[in-house]
Amino acid sequence: MSDLLHGERGVESLRSAMLFTAVFFAGWSVVHYALAARTLPADLEAKDSLVS
Repeated sequence: MSDLLHGERGVESLRSAMLFTAVFFAGWSVVHYALAARTLPADLEAKDSLVS
């Protein structure tokens, strides 16, 4: 990605590519964490019913 940004950003292309990647994957993590959190109460309840 830094090679693609090199013409536009010059020597800052690596910094921009790393920043974009970090922000993208942080957002990706938040989305998946929120999706998993939606089923957490049901998962805990199912776990408790299996134990007893």
